Amino acid sequence: MYRTVIIEQDPTVRSMLLDIICWQDYQFEVITENYTSRQIMDMILAGIHKKIDFILCDVQEPQADILELLTFLYSQKMYPVLHILCDYTDIHLMRNAFRYGASDYLLKPELSRSLLCHHLQTVSHLLSSRDWNYSVFFIPVEKELEYVFKKVGKGDTFIPGWQGQEMPESRGDLLIKAAEFGGAAASYFFKEIGLSSIYVIVEFEIDAFCKEKERFGNDIQSSLVSPFVGFVSELPFMQHCIFASLSAFQYILFCPIGDGLIAERDIPAMCREMQDLWLMYMNLSVTAGISRLSHSERDFHSACLEAERRISMKFLLGFSGIYTEHDDAKISIEAAENSADRYSGLCLALKTMDEKLVKQMQEEIVTGLYIRPLEEAKQECLYIIYQVSVLLRQYNIDFWKLFQKEDNYYARVMHLNSIAELECWVSNYLRHLLEYMQSQQERHQEDSLHQALRFIAENFMDPGIASGSVASYIEMDEKIFMTRFTRVTGTSFHNYIISLRISRAKELLVDTTLSLAQISLMVGFNSVEHFSRLFYKVVGVQPELFRTSASS
Repeated sequence: MYRTVIIEQDPTVRSMLLDIICWQDYQFEVITENYTSRQIMDMILAGIHKKIDFILCDVQEPQADILELLTFLYSQKMYPVLHILCDYTDIHLMRNAFRYGASDYLLKPELSRSLLCHHLQTVSHLLSSRDWNYSVFFIPVEKELEYVFKKVGKGDTFIPGWQGQEMPESRGDLLIKAAEFGGAAASYFFKEIGLSSIYVIVEFEIDAFCKEKERFGNDIQSSLVSPFVGFVSELPFMQHCIFASLSAFQYILFCPIGDGLIAERDIPAMCREMQDLWLMYMNLSVTAGISRLSHSERDFHSACLEAERRISMKFLLGFSGIYTEHDDAKISIEAAENSADRYSGLCLALKTMDEKLVKQMQEEIVTGLYIRPLEEAKQECLYIIYQVSVLLRQYNIDFWKLFQKEDNYYARVMHLNSIAELECWVSNYLRHLLEYMQSQQERHQEDSLHQALRFIAENFMDPGIASGSVASYIEMDEKIFMTRFTRVTGTSFHNYIISLRISRAKELLVDTTLSLAQISLMVGFNSVEHFSRLFYKVVGVQPELFRTSASS
């Protein structure tokens, strides 16, 4: 068994990780799933845990704590595989996570049984390799972590597996690593490509990716990523540029600027040509964010973050746009991000669909609008929209109906001419949001019920199955689950399970020569007496007589 630690403070994510699969079936034992790095170290020192093979950690955990834990584990001759949990909006944090040894990541909104199984199989393969300690860290790990502590705070970069080793030769690979790690990787990128040190970074993001990915099947790499990159590779200007996939939904373009290369003024037109190509041949809407003109590798990481931030303008200015520094005058995404504390209460109220709390937060927002100048109040309304988009995106709610391609919330808000009009807009907007969230919950619960029925069909022969465990599996309150289950099936959970077990028992009685004791255990009953009693109650005859009459 590979001993596993899960460091994730969100109880919903933690519960999902533990419930969607049986970890022991994959030879993993979860020894702790709700502790801090310090508590884990204390347990090891106390002798409670003597080995840790795999760490699954939220990317938002303090970096210093994770580094301290890893260093401690290495000092104890433990070399765990580290995977990171993150949201779509955590890409910049995820890049930092690779600095201290993370070898892979899982997106929380995309967590599923198959995805988690794939990761555990990958980890199992790594751990079973004899040279695992050196397959990722080519020199002694303790020295690498010492290198991290010394360098990471100075803007340099720790690149797992590459210290003292040659990096990949592909220009696309070099670009990806430069974007992921910055620092030393960026320096290596500029040295190897030999292009102009004056450049522009463009990042692209597929809009409505959660919805679109379903039509590309399970092999996203060959059905989506490869064609997505391939379609633009033959464009004339690409001979000077480098284009690569950061993930299935995010892509990066490096544009060297100079005589005989690319002119800065031509970049928006290039992006539009690429967008049109993807829309025409793949029916994919894509938003682009363009950094300002940058110089040398020192500006590379900030240019990537700048391009990535500009993509977020789509929630205010509309999808499939091309956003540049000229759009910064309309809305500062950095200021919008910094408004999170002011509107965390509103996001919580919307997430929990607490109408009373939404009303309270609305009153506080309106009061804040009246003490601000009109233009500043309008900006606050834009920040609210931005924070709502982050909330919905984080929890993987299908919010594309709220943020359509043609929507331009900036224009809507800027056309309002008084605080009174802003107050009216806020009231209508929050009411619409609450109604939408409630309708999405209804839809989600209906989808969850179908998921529950599939789960029950696969597990009804488990003696331990209960309404509480099924409700937990689909992340629904047990009382709500029981009410909706009865409404959909027309019977209680208990009677539904009994009917499935008896139906399966009838098949076994007819098709096999198994004893009643064997059949009763196979279909989930703890005793043959209980099985026989319920069989007679449902079918009207004893199991032995049913078998005899069926074979005659």
